[in-house]
Amino acid sequence: MDKFSRYYAYFLLFATIVPAVMRLFQNKSLAEITNERMQKEKSRTRYRWMGWISILISVGMFVAYFAVWRHTRWLVLAAVIGIVSGAEMIGNANSPEKPSLERQNVMFGVVYVFVAIATYFFLLR
Repeated sequence: MDKFSRYYAYFLLFATIVPAVMRLFQNKSLAEITNERMQKEKSRTRYRWMGWISILISVGMFVAYFAVWRHTRWLVLAAVIGIVSGAEMIGNANSPEKPSLERQNVMFGVVYVFVAIATYFFLLR
């Protein structure tokens, strides 16, 4: 793995560990913040669109990996992170009530933990 790829792998690891910790250990306060942010329909619509755009770009990254850049394994994990982030944005926008957001935080926190573990084993080990 070249120097840039290794730095980016550490960035991906950081970008998965931090959300995992926040969602698992600050579950209720993060749900309150997200609930306040999602009060307006305009905000929910914007987050829904951002989630879909994130998913579409991530699918494009998968296509690029399989078509052109098979030697860049970090691209696959970056795409997975983009899909998880997009799904979380869509889920938050579709169900912005506090109890639902608390469940979503736990669920996505666990998913981020698994993605962090995968990042470590596939890119840094």
